Amino acid sequence: MLRNAFRTRVGKETEPLPIEKEADQFARCGFRFVPLVKCDAYMSCALDILIMRRDEPHRLLTGNGDLDNRVKVLIDGLRMPSQCSELAENKPADDENPFYCLLEDDKVIYNLNVRTDRLLVPPEPDEPERDVVAIIHVKVKTADEGAISGMLPYGFYRE
Repeated sequence: MLRNAFRTRVGKETEPLPIEKEADQFARCGFRFVPLVKCDAYMSCALDILIMRRDEPHRLLTGNGDLDNRVKVLIDGLRMPSQCSELAENKPADDENPFYCLLEDDKVIYNLNVRTDRLLVPPEPDEPERDVVAIIHVKVKTADEGAISGMLPYGFYRE
C-alpha cells in the first residue's frame, strides 16, 4: 500500500504525546492517521513530481497506464482516505500506530507540477514492467490565522 511509505513509529510514553492526541483526532477505518499538511492549520503545499517509467518518453498517454490516472492514484496515496473502502481490507500493523501520511485532504495542494522521464534500470525478476519510480518534492506553506489578515486555508487570498 502506497501510504506505508510515509509511516513511522512514535515510541510509547506514559503521558500521551501531542501527536497521540492528534492521531486520535484523525482516527478512521481502524487507523489513527497523522497528516503532516492539515486543512485547519492554514497549511498548503506544492508538489513537484518526477515520474520515471520504462516507456518511451513520447508515449505519455498510451501503453502502460495514462499519466493522469497514475498521478491521481499517487495523490490519493499521499492523503488520508476519505472512505474506508479505499483501504480495502488493510488493517494497521503494530508499527503503524500512529500512521503518518502527507495530506489530510488533496484540497491543500495549491500547485502541482508533474514531469516524466525514462527509467533506464531494468526491472527485477519479479517486478512488473509497468512499475515506476516517483520522486516527490514537497513545499509546505504555513500561516498563523492571525498573522496574515485575509488569508484563507489552502493558499487562497480574500479580495
